[in-house]
Amino acid sequence: MLGADRKNDRRDAELILGLLLKEEFPRVHRPSFESREVLRLLRYRHRLVQLRTMIKNSLHALALSAGLTKRSWLFGRDGRQRLLNVPASAASEMAM
Repeated sequence: MLGADRKNDRRDAELILGLLLKEEFPRVHRPSFESREVLRLLRYRHRLVQLRTMIKNSLHALALSAGLTKRSWLFGRDGRQRLLNVPASAASEMAM
C-alpha cells in the first residue's frame, strides 16, 4: 500500500509541474477587502439579532411566569412599564 501512495504522489507532482510550466495552474481566489468587510459586518449583525431574540424570549418567559399574557405589547412603552412593575423573585433578581 505504501508503494501505491508513492506512485500517486509522483503522478500528482508531475501533474502540478506540468500545470505550472504551462501557466495553467488554478489561482486561489481571495475575496477583496470590501467583500470581507461586508461579511464581517453581516456576521456581527447576525450575532446582534441572535442576542436580541434571546433577550426577548427571556422577557416573555418572565412575563408569563408573572401572570402577564404573552402579546406583542410587551415591547411597547406600556408593556415595558408593566414588566418593570412586576415583583421579581429572589432567583430572578440574582440573574440580573
